[in-house]
Amino acid sequence: MNDVETEQKRADLERIIGGIRLGRRYQGVTFADYFPTCEKAKEALQKCHRFAETFSDRFENGDNILLLGSPGTGKNLLAGAICNAIAQQGRSSLHTSVSKLVRRIKDSWKSKTEMEQEVIDSFITPDFLVINEIGVQFGSATEERLLFEVIDGRYEEKKPTGLISNLSFAQLEPFIGFRVMDRLCEGKGSVVEFKWESYRRRKP
Repeated sequence: MNDVETEQKRADLERIIGGIRLGRRYQGVTFADYFPTCEKAKEALQKCHRFAETFSDRFENGDNILLLGSPGTGKNLLAGAICNAIAQQGRSSLHTSVSKLVRRIKDSWKSKTEMEQEVIDSFITPDFLVINEIGVQFGSATEERLLFEVIDGRYEEKKPTGLISNLSFAQLEPFIGFRVMDRLCEGKGSVVEFKWESYRRRKP
């Protein structure tokens, strides 16, 4: 590989990583930044690492990953590590929250330059989409419909999606609806449960 090709590859990687929108806290994180404090945390790390390692297969099959459980246990860090790992494979990611997703689509309703479907498509386009804070929203019919539009669009394109929530698997469906849950659970997706003490509350 010559210098021009190397520089182009570096520029492409920077563009992909910049498009993830992880924020400063999780920008550039890797799986090495996660320090499991119990066996369950080790299992969660292994599952997330495996998802990233096998992303080509996940992308081919449209497999999803759900990171569910207690707050402060590293769900966002591991989601960020997945995004950064697959960026090294040339795959694009977008990390957002359900409230940002819904607000972004709603903003198009009063826009003279953007159509609703164009905004929805912007969430369907990335190879991997992470939606955080599932369960924090009001759970309104409008929110459920907009979330379904995005998930269904990705389902049709066989694009892997990751959901992050402090809810358990059983508690999740009322907030996202049966149709969304049904699509997320199809195939060989991964459900990773985080059921241990918050890192934020640990004494130094």
